[in-house]
Amino acid sequence: TLKGKDVLPSHDLALSIHLKKALPAVDINYDDAISYLRCETPKIKPEFTGWGLVTYQQYPLGWIKAMPGRFNNYFPKELRILKR
Repeated sequence: TLKGKDVLPSHDLALSIHLKKALPAVDINYDDAISYLRCETPKIKPEFTGWGLVTYQQYPLGWIKAMPGRFNNYFPKELRILKR
């Protein structure tokens, strides 16, 4: 999807078995994974900038866009966990 000058990768692509293993990714623990799936900002520090995957035990959860000092969560809001 195009949004302004950026190209937003599809959430379905993040879950695809055809993704290259060389994509930047950050593997997170259970608590951070639940926070990510709630569309909150988990306490993680990606070691890359730009688009990357968030994974839990090497299974992809979705996309983030990392910038120096912070990142944006791109997990689809309609799929987020609402119940605590």
